[in-house]
Amino acid sequence: MNLACEPTCAGLEKFVIYETQQHLYVVGCDRQQLKYRVLKVLRRSAPSLIDLAQEDASSYSKDELRDVLEMAHEGNKQGGGLRRVATGYGILGFVRFLDCYYCVLITQRRKVGRIGGAPIYGIKATELIPIRPAATKSDDRSLIRSFVAETNRRLNPTQRETAEQRYVSLFQFVDLSKDFYFSYAYDLTQTLQHVMHAQAPLSSQDPASDIPPLEPSRRSSYAWNHKLVKELRDALGSSAGRWCVTLVHGAFVQRTCALFGRSLVVTLIARRSRHFAGTRYLKRGASDTGNVANDVELEQITHAPGYGAGGFASYVQVRGSIPIFWTQATSVTLPKPPIIVDRVDPTYTASQKHFADLLERYGGPCMVLDLTKHVERRARETVVSAEFRRAIECVNTSLPSETKVRYCALDFSAASRSKKPTVLDALSDVAAWTLDETRFFQCQGTKVQLQRGVLRSNCIDCLDRTNVAQFAVGAVALARCVDALGFVRGSSLEPGSRLLLVLMELYSAVGDALSLQYGGSEAHKRAGIRRGESVTVVPKHQELLTSIRRYYSNAFTDRLKQDAINVFLGTFTPSEEDIPLWDLDSDYYLHNVKVQEGCLLTMAVKKDAWLSDSEEDDKGDVRARVVRRCHRRDDLLSKWWRDALEAYDASLQSTESSNLEEASKHRFERVHQPSKLTQFDKILQADSSTPVPLAADLDASGTVEKRFLALGSSNVAALAIPEDDDDEGIAIEEEVKVPETPPKLDDDLRERASPVSQIEEESDDDDPCQKAERLVRVLFGATPVTVEGLEAQAAASKAALDASIKSDSTFVGRLQFDVDARGETQYGE
Repeated sequence: MNLACEPTCAGLEKFVIYETQQHLYVVGCDRQQLKYRVLKVLRRSAPSLIDLAQEDASSYSKDELRDVLEMAHEGNKQGGGLRRVATGYGILGFVRFLDCYYCVLITQRRKVGRIGGAPIYGIKATELIPIRPAATKSDDRSLIRSFVAETNRRLNPTQRETAEQRYVSLFQFVDLSKDFYFSYAYDLTQTLQHVMHAQAPLSSQDPASDIPPLEPSRRSSYAWNHKLVKELRDALGSSAGRWCVTLVHGAFVQRTCALFGRSLVVTLIARRSRHFAGTRYLKRGASDTGNVANDVELEQITHAPGYGAGGFASYVQVRGSIPIFWTQATSVTLPKPPIIVDRVDPTYTASQKHFADLLERYGGPCMVLDLTKHVERRARETVVSAEFRRAIECVNTSLPSETKVRYCALDFSAASRSKKPTVLDALSDVAAWTLDETRFFQCQGTKVQLQRGVLRSNCIDCLDRTNVAQFAVGAVALARCVDALGFVRGSSLEPGSRLLLVLMELYSAVGDALSLQYGGSEAHKRAGIRRGESVTVVPKHQELLTSIRRYYSNAFTDRLKQDAINVFLGTFTPSEEDIPLWDLDSDYYLHNVKVQEGCLLTMAVKKDAWLSDSEEDDKGDVRARVVRRCHRRDDLLSKWWRDALEAYDASLQSTESSNLEEASKHRFERVHQPSKLTQFDKILQADSSTPVPLAADLDASGTVEKRFLALGSSNVAALAIPEDDDDEGIAIEEEVKVPETPPKLDDDLRERASPVSQIEEESDDDDPCQKAERLVRVLFGATPVTVEGLEAQAAASKAALDASIKSDSTFVGRLQFDVDARGETQYGE
């Protein structure tokens, strides 16, 4: 399937920065190095980037760009000419503290995976390039004097220079080389469902335009460079989308599995929200705007590539702190500080805003899985869990029955001590209940199914227990996805399935990454499915080391991390008139602005809207007037969830249109053309790779029954996604291991088609590696491949699995190539 989505960078993938005495020239080119654009920035101090940045409206070829750069060099020879400063693969934006602007440039990248035909990259290195006036050259007589003055300035900086350097250090304290991801052709801030079916139709866009929106406004909460690109967007307008990439923070892991000759790509994307972001004890509960701490959206994507139309399926779930006002004060002497509900919210306005945001993003219903303790000797978690239940009851009073928040309380600690049923059994029941309510997204050919609603999981930290719960839900969702994509029949996976082990590995990697970002250490608990285990707890010595690392991070380094996050996200804007960030006692008022401005939490602020008399109220009796006022009050109280659901429905494009494929075709297909596969991809995605039903069996009644192969525990092989992309190509290695005890094979399994018939017919006694080599020569030889040849190969290959299975032979193959899915060479680092 060709994934239709809006490119987030309009084709500019490589950037070179030049400088002269007066200007900074940013040159960007597309993937094929055929189209070049120039952005010119003045090298002087200014309060706004609007006065500095100017884009050249023309698009240049390589020869035309060379002439432009030569003219710039000749015109600035007296000042030293044109000098090359840096080379990179993307611009994250521009930032200013007290002195000058800085350009944040990605200098090294690494490929971490691919969604459809769009590569996904992680950042390996960045560079902060200052845009300040160039130093004037001195003659020989004043050279020594200038050197002494410069040395004296460096040894005795002013208070402003010291503050500037401190803000730069805080900004660079955020390690962009860890868990930050971007893509040129896929909007990582969007879910797969919105990418494929929620964009504007092609007819409403300018076909000649190659400038996409930099980021959708309703999903900008997951763009961590939102503030960095804001001023460039103000300066350039819509064309800023071609210069800056959208940065997502969280986790991205991907594995490719082989199921009986078919490929299945499983991807996990964790997106951290930039709102109310921070560290463990410094960010708890919710802000007055309804944003919660440790807000993470987790999307599980299942892709079945195939010849022609493949298939996509995805499931989205979220985690976040309990949406009420509560805190835990950081203490060096107390490893577990007491939990305090520090603010009274009688109408639960923050909780209402939080669920309104969930309804706007995912629709209804909202499913809540509360994993906190409900019975304690000393009340800690029960304080917030009880308050959370009261908040949900208050929110549900104004919601209709079909949209009410579904609340499920599961004491994880008590359930983990129970042997039957285990905690994973209980979580699986919750997952089945949730998927029946919300369903999952599926797009395969003309078949489309949308997910409406979301599961929200939480414990106290939203780390360890939440990791296990989301894995249990993801396992049930994966089983239903592979069933819908035609791999297996049945809505559950075997406990010993290799596919389930691969999924557990992915969720463990994501859980560790999120735990390190929020808590400062790896996760304490992991899901276990081997030998009937329910939850795997790390060994005692490792758990002790993990607890020590988490305690040290929370007590000593979290304050510095929080200051760095506030500077990077633009939550705190430096100013010479205001107090420096490091002198603030707390950042509470940076995230809770309405508390500082003042806000009434009663109906008094809305009294004029529902209590005022209209012309109709002047007529009639008193009873009718009161009834009309009550109706207006009810409409006003239900307005918050009505507006949220209307916004969600407006964001979705109708999928019942007869011309769905044409309506969902966007700039992605026009710019990147993923349908133009290389010869390599055409061979691998032949008809022989599509699902093949087993040989028909004739039962006693004479009816024909076609059975599909059930998912086994030893038929899945994980393929590692390469970390780096370079000019030499990408190496893909597949290893299929022979199980110690081969499973019993049915007669219809032995009659199943095989793609290695030519190899088997030549010799049944050959070594499996030799068979693999001959198969590679047949598939990738110099003989031109035609459609008739592919059909002949597919027909000939369907007769030899019997001999392959009888010999119980497997092989290890390694193929290397230097082109991607569109036949284009990758850039080196």
